[in-house]
Amino acid sequence: SPTATGPEAEAVLIVAQEDRIDGADTAATLLDSMLSLPDKERESIASTLARVMNIYTSSSALRAGIDPNFDVHAFVRSTDTVYITAPVDRQRDYAPLIAGFLESIRLAQYHRRQAVDLGTETQDAPVTFVLDEAANTAPVPLPNIVSEAGGQGLHLVVAFQDLSQARARWGRAAEGFLTLFPEKLVLSGMADRDTAEMLSRMSGDYDRMTISVSTPGRTRSRRGGTSRSEPGYSYSSTRTAVLSVADITGIPPGRGLYWSPRGWELLTISPWWQQRSAYGL
Repeated sequence: SPTATGPEAEAVLIVAQEDRIDGADTAATLLDSMLSLPDKERESIASTLARVMNIYTSSSALRAGIDPNFDVHAFVRSTDTVYITAPVDRQRDYAPLIAGFLESIRLAQYHRRQAVDLGTETQDAPVTFVLDEAANTAPVPLPNIVSEAGGQGLHLVVAFQDLSQARARWGRAAEGFLTLFPEKLVLSGMADRDTAEMLSRMSGDYDRMTISVSTPGRTRSRRGGTSRSEPGYSYSSTRTAVLSVADITGIPPGRGLYWSPRGWELLTISPWWQQRSAYGL
């Protein structure tokens, strides 16, 4: 409880301030602000903070933070690649750490971009984030980042099972992803109806012609003869989506529906391990 530990924390900070430890004054100010909040709000903040800091209860995580060998400013100026993984059973614990790591790279790239714009540096290629299961493993402020990253020399490739994952993480802001990401690839198995309906509307529509045919009949005359009437035809048109929801949710395995500013096309997808020779692997 932040209320119960308040006096102990204050005592520690008083000693730190007297010893002129860097950051002690800021920490004391933040503690005073937190202790002045209503109990319910304070407990909510403490609960969130506990989740964020839970990873640091791991001794291995604490050891990894000693003498770090990664320089974000050097990284964004290099051609290096860094791979970040998290065990499935601890994604929730590692997510704040991964998000903080990505944010440090993003801000370093933004600072570098300022130097590029001022003409004191050059940048031949963008920094690229390739984020798989981003809603679970990398809860960065994605809606804000994707709206500004292109002009900052940062490219994003983000994978979701479907946009319901993104909505659960980022709320209504995730609805704009289909617009903010100019290029999209929808693979087999995507069953989120809201996403499919949005893509269906984006595909455009056309006038679908319908022809109705009336069955010819027979009539009998007074003299006992019969005559046959000609069939009748009527024409109408219905405004129809180019791609229906069923078309989008029914993409067959091995195919992908690719969207770009130029339109859409159905691609054949080949796993990378089937193309090793093409890449010299």
